[in-house]
Amino acid sequence: MLDGLVDARLRGGRPLRGLVLACALLAVLLISLGGPRGATAQAGSHITLSYKVIGGGSYEPPIVWYFQNGVNVSSTLSVNATTFAADAGTTWVAPMSLGGGESYLRYELAGNNSGTVEGQTVVLTYYTQYYATFGLPPEVLNDSLYLPTVNYTSLGVGYNISAGLSTWADYLAPYTYNIIPTTLQDARWFCPSPTGVIEGAFAIDPGYVEQYLVNLTMSSTGTQPLHSANFTEMFDGEPANQTIGAHGRTLWVDAYTTLDFQPTITSQSGTNQWVLHSVTPSNVTAPSNVTITYFEQYPLSVSYSVVGGEAPSGPIVSGSSNGNTTSIEVYPGSPARWVDAGSQYSLSSLLVGSTPNERWITTATTEGVVNGPMALTFEYQHQVLMGFSYSIAGGGEVPSSNVTFFSFGVEGSLPLSTTQASVWVDFGTTMNFRGNFSGGTPAERWMLGSAPSLVVSTPEVLSLVYYHQFLVPTGYTLVGGGSPPAPVLAGSEFGVPLARSITSGSSVWLDGGSTWSVPGILQGGTGERWVATGHTNGTVTSATFPDVSYEHQYYVAVVSNPAGSASLTPNAWVRAGQSVKISEEPSDGWAFEGWLGSGQGSYSGTNQTFSLPVSAPLQETASLNARVTIRVAGSGSLIVTVGSHSYPVSGELTLYVKPGTNISLAESPGTLRSFKGWQGISAGSASAVLFTVAAPLSVTASFGVNLVLAILLVAVVCGAAISVVAYVAWRTRVSTNRRLGSR
Repeated sequence: MLDGLVDARLRGGRPLRGLVLACALLAVLLISLGGPRGATAQAGSHITLSYKVIGGGSYEPPIVWYFQNGVNVSSTLSVNATTFAADAGTTWVAPMSLGGGESYLRYELAGNNSGTVEGQTVVLTYYTQYYATFGLPPEVLNDSLYLPTVNYTSLGVGYNISAGLSTWADYLAPYTYNIIPTTLQDARWFCPSPTGVIEGAFAIDPGYVEQYLVNLTMSSTGTQPLHSANFTEMFDGEPANQTIGAHGRTLWVDAYTTLDFQPTITSQSGTNQWVLHSVTPSNVTAPSNVTITYFEQYPLSVSYSVVGGEAPSGPIVSGSSNGNTTSIEVYPGSPARWVDAGSQYSLSSLLVGSTPNERWITTATTEGVVNGPMALTFEYQHQVLMGFSYSIAGGGEVPSSNVTFFSFGVEGSLPLSTTQASVWVDFGTTMNFRGNFSGGTPAERWMLGSAPSLVVSTPEVLSLVYYHQFLVPTGYTLVGGGSPPAPVLAGSEFGVPLARSITSGSSVWLDGGSTWSVPGILQGGTGERWVATGHTNGTVTSATFPDVSYEHQYYVAVVSNPAGSASLTPNAWVRAGQSVKISEEPSDGWAFEGWLGSGQGSYSGTNQTFSLPVSAPLQETASLNARVTIRVAGSGSLIVTVGSHSYPVSGELTLYVKPGTNISLAESPGTLRSFKGWQGISAGSASAVLFTVAAPLSVTASFGVNLVLAILLVAVVCGAAISVVAYVAWRTRVSTNRRLGSR
């Protein structure tokens, strides 16, 4: 029964916490059954007991039960042998497990825990044990057809169980995972640490790694074979440095990892290298054949120069690098680039930045095969597209001629035509054109309207114009002498307005068909001029020019003072030396006084009409006096004062005075008369006024009856008459009375 219990526990059954108590009760039962009942033990019987714990720990010493003199007693054992007096032939019992254990830790007895007292010596051996789990990765459980087994020790005895289970194992005892059986020769589960010792109650991870067998084959392109390459594989989860030769290699690699090969291998000479092109497949997901390809490469360096100024960018070099076509721009000092051996290279014949009208171009061969280290040098020519044609202004025809230019440093020529032609010309060089063609006479030509040469600096379309021109003689004559400013000839030369002073015997080239003109008047000083007679404009049709004559004239001005006071001979320009007749006719209210002349040969005097020769600018001024009429209306008189002269006026007075003369008037009324006011001037009824004469004038002084004085006079007369009548009546009455009294 005990053996069955132990065996069950060793096979992985988890112990019950009441196991120790059960064993103790069983021992008591056996003792009670096996011990003598009422019998006396034999004298001198004994047993010697001790115990040991392999693996140590914190445990409680075992307690042994036995019979002494028929009584069931117990004693605590020691690691040292102790002899106990016990009834011979009776049964002794010790515990299977020591106290102090846990659910994951126990101190278990190896062997029997009971026996018969026969005077023997018994050593109880206990083992420290942990409840250990021999783990296995889930991927192994899921993917492997067979599970590995584990060798381990329990109670000092070796056992073998399937991995993935849990059981009691001796502390510090070794364990070993066995190889996982498999039906595939090129796949395995590799255990890097298959052995170990039990050190506690924990899940043991054997660290199985799935691996595949990989066959590696290496190849290279080019002319020089690649003998070996370094690479890194993952083995047991760690990087491992390896080498592959020209004959390949077979090795185990961790599943689902990547092979990392040396990306670039440079030859000892440094003149070539091999770059990793592909690893197929690069990820190890199954047993496979892996092909590694390297491309041999040579350095390709490119330099360039530009003739005719800087370029906006460098040339573009295209080539194969590691099997891929790439294009890069070359710049001054660009390093060499590695290009696949045996591949094609090409260089742009036009630099980036070239346009349909401007370019940087090379005539060298720009492609080839890379068969070794190469250093290439190219020269680019800066060129612009120049268009040119010609036309004729003014009619006629010109002989054929050529345009000369430089292209790629070589001088060339093309015929000049009325139809536009174009040519690529080196930047900064000179283009030349024929400047002129002679006509039938020295006075006729076809002349280029622009410079006959051009330094090429920008793309242009040149529309050359040859102007049909005549050498026109110019000159003029003067009538009446004098020294006028030279007349200026206005015309057209090369389609551009021309202004040139005419001198005697001079000539000028003028465009055929264009118009010419000279000024109609040459202005001298004040009041002096020269007026052209004849044609002053025309069209150039030949090398002839009409005679231009200028007449010398002076200005004769005739004015009146004040202005508008007379009708005069009109102002006029008069030819030098010609006589002129001058007269005046006073306007109404004005009277002629005389002439005042200014200028060489002018007239001053009182003749209303006169004639004189003109030899300089003249001005004749007619002086006139204004008429002033002063009238008296009614009974009264005036005192008119002009300067120092006074004139009494009772009727009408007419005076002629210079404009600006001051006149004063003072009124003087008759008997029983009064002054009424002024007409013709703004003076109201003032008795005296002063005014200035500016133009002919009529002034009237009005007088009337003084009513106040007349009424007073009537009153006085009437009073006197009444007094006379009264006196006469009185006298009559007195006389009458006297006559009556005398009777």
